[in-house]
Amino acid sequence: MPSDSVVLPDASALLMPPPTLATTALPLPAHPSPVAQSQTRNKSKSSNRSTHRGSSRPSKYKKKNNTEDLYIMSIISKRQAEVTRARAEASKVKVSYMKELREHGLSLEEIERKAALEFPPCADMDDTLSNENSENSD
Repeated sequence: MPSDSVVLPDASALLMPPPTLATTALPLPAHPSPVAQSQTRNKSKSSNRSTHRGSSRPSKYKKKNNTEDLYIMSIISKRQAEVTRARAEASKVKVSYMKELREHGLSLEEIERKAALEFPPCADMDDTLSNENSENSD
């Protein structure tokens, strides 16, 4: 039965050598499977995230606020609240004015024209604050 014998390749040639420190790269298949691609993407994302974790936080959170900064921030927020309340009140008055004009039988175009004359648009406080800050920094 020598003709029926099967010749097996050397088993040590088929086994991969144990990986050494980072010098041996794993052979990649010619066409990686979608699972392999997603695993490599996930690994690269997680490794990038961990390296940038400390620097992703803005610097204003790293320093402690002193009492003067906290006081200024509270004053600013109070002023912003006052402006918001004033705008809300102005909107209510404008709506009631427009309702009165509607009750008198005016058309929508006439109501809008009269309301625009009576209530000019409010200045955007955010734009004026940013403009003042840029002028002060010069």
